[in-house]
Amino acid sequence: MHIWLLLLLSLARDGVEKIASHWRSETRITLIESTESFQRRNIKQISEHKQLTTLNNVDCRISKVLYNNARIQKAIDNLKSLFLLALLRGKAIFIDS
Repeated sequence: MHIWLLLLLSLARDGVEKIASHWRSETRITLIESTESFQRRNIKQISEHKQLTTLNNVDCRISKVLYNNARIQKAIDNLKSLFLLALLRGKAIFIDS
């Protein structure tokens, strides 16, 4: 009876160790997969952030160019108006070349 009990305990211990070993390996695989998934998510978020930052910078540059173009166009219009006013008053002459 003692031999059967020792054999049973030995088999049970081996079974528990196999289960524990399997559980540890599965847990490690899950942790690795979770870490890789987390890293992929972080890389994706960083990439999206860079894209948004780039788009914001482009939008900012475009709006600055448009603002500068509007200022230049306004200055040209003001010069045209001043020149036409000077022509009407006889203070300027127009030479067509």
